Amino acid sequence: MPIKILIIRFSSIGDIVLTTPVMRCLRKKFGEDADIHYICKDSFVSILSENPYINKLHSYTKNNEKAVIQQLKAEKFDVIIDLQNNWRSMRLRWAISAPKNYVFNKLNVRKWWLTQFKIDILPATHIVQRYMQTVAPLGVAYDGQGLDYFIPKSAEISLSAYASPDFWAAFPTTIAIAVGAAHGTKQIPAIKIIEIAQILAAQGKSVLLLGGKEDIEKAKAISSASAATKTNNIINLVGQISLHSSADLLRQVAAVIAPDTGLMHIAAALGCRLISVWGSTVPKFGMSPFYRDGQQARAQIVENKNIACRPCSKLGYPACPKTHFNCMMQIQAAEIVRQIEQVE
Repeated sequence: MPIKILIIRFSSIGDIVLTTPVMRCLRKKFGEDADIHYICKDSFVSILSENPYINKLHSYTKNNEKAVIQQLKAEKFDVIIDLQNNWRSMRLRWAISAPKNYVFNKLNVRKWWLTQFKIDILPATHIVQRYMQTVAPLGVAYDGQGLDYFIPKSAEISLSAYASPDFWAAFPTTIAIAVGAAHGTKQIPAIKIIEIAQILAAQGKSVLLLGGKEDIEKAKAISSASAATKTNNIINLVGQISLHSSADLLRQVAAVIAPDTGLMHIAAALGCRLISVWGSTVPKFGMSPFYRDGQQARAQIVENKNIACRPCSKLGYPACPKTHFNCMMQIQAAEIVRQIEQVE
């Protein structure tokens, strides 16, 4: 029997990638009888543009909310799956008024207890598992196949084109590093990335810097420091290529070093060898790298567990509230590099 489904998740990169098992498993459950729609913010639509499990994508902005509501009401959805669960998604659900609604439990109160009082009453379940629990009443079960990230052919590029033959002769193995994150206290500090690059240079490894336009100045500082120390093993593509092309390069490197950010989840979706570095947030929030069954050893988590003020936020801050940023600064660059040999 045909079923029309709307999935709501407005943002951001990593959060949207983490919802991809839901679409795939819905398709496996209902087959072509399912007409699966997805709504997210306009700036994130491209993340799902190649996803074969979605029939139609809808973009949301503050300026088009009324028009989008009318458009979605006309679709006459049978089911709404709200994986955002905030006031905006609630308003959207009420306006569309589908017969069945399934809403994700964000566990914000439990996260608050952990950030404010360091009292951990969170369940030992990943957010993907909790997304799947949200759709379980529909008879949908997780298939063990991890996250999805589909790269269009037009975005495929070759890493070898970004350096000379002499560079590749000196540094034939490449490690990608995600320079930024949505919040400052989730980012790996520039000084740590510089130290990592120096250690990797001594090992004959090159460093590929990836990130968005907001990370350009930080990446320039890292590249300049590398030139000053004459290690010169850095390829800086921050702010120069698309997210899809960045993902394509992740498939070409030996390993990825990333904080709690979108590129970390994309690396997991692509099955990359990954060193996941955590600052003010913690994996216990349920956002650790999520791999298909049997591949979890491809990721190693590095975090400072010996600091009383961590976690200080479930999302992160622009800067450390206590100014020391010890959750990141006390992590040794050598330890991060050492973990590269631990991932399978």
